Amino acid sequence: MSMDQEHFVIYESSIGYIIIVMRNGKIINLDVTDQGIYEARKMVLSLYPDATESVALASFKTIRTLLDRYLQGREVEFDVEVDISHLGTFTQKVLNELRKVPRTCKNIRMACKKDRQTWRCPCRRPGP
Repeated sequence: MSMDQEHFVIYESSIGYIIIVMRNGKIINLDVTDQGIYEARKMVLSLYPDATESVALASFKTIRTLLDRYLQGREVEFDVEVDISHLGTFTQKVLNELRKVPRTCKNIRMACKKDRQTWRCPCRRPGP
């Protein structure tokens, strides 16, 4: 199995069919559709005509596990490689800048656990 080729997996989740496309072990496309598995496969093959459906790749299993945990509301550290080189220059710049933004609210919550007198993170719902 050549790693230069695109590989994809489609699976049903609580939010619809999740589509993951990878090349060289990196995610190049992650999408969700409610159109059904047939339409999802048709969409992938229209964008990546030579892609191979590869359910057994270990990297897909890892990503699926992370996504499933996230959809269950559990805290997840998405430590997966993403290839954005095929995107437009502006989009690449925006995404690269977003990578620099720290996970501020998590850091604030950790600090608040140490000092109960600090302010609440505005992006979190108030607790009981």
